[in-house]
Amino acid sequence: LSCGALYMGVLAGAEMTYNSTKGEITKQNAAVGYTASDFSVSAHYIGIETNKKTKAVSSLAKLAYAHNLSAATTVGAEVERNLSDGATAFSVGYAKKLTSG
Repeated sequence: LSCGALYMGVLAGAEMTYNSTKGEITKQNAAVGYTASDFSVSAHYIGIETNKKTKAVSSLAKLAYAHNLSAATTVGAEVERNLSDGATAFSVGYAKKLTSG
């Protein structure tokens, strides 16, 4: 089951996976974001069952930001936090549109 909505630059969505054989939820995701003419920002929650026997869930939280410096240049960053074990990862990016395309 999944759903999403967009209104005036604000996006919200969610997804859930249900195993009807076992009668349990095996995955759940949720996200919210905002997009303007020169930037976008989003937050995500991801929960995935990682151990079928103990039904342990690995949960991640992500925050992402992208900024258009010009029509041809964008920079961005993302922080990902594993809520289950406390590990944190950082990513940064740079994109440049080539003159030929």
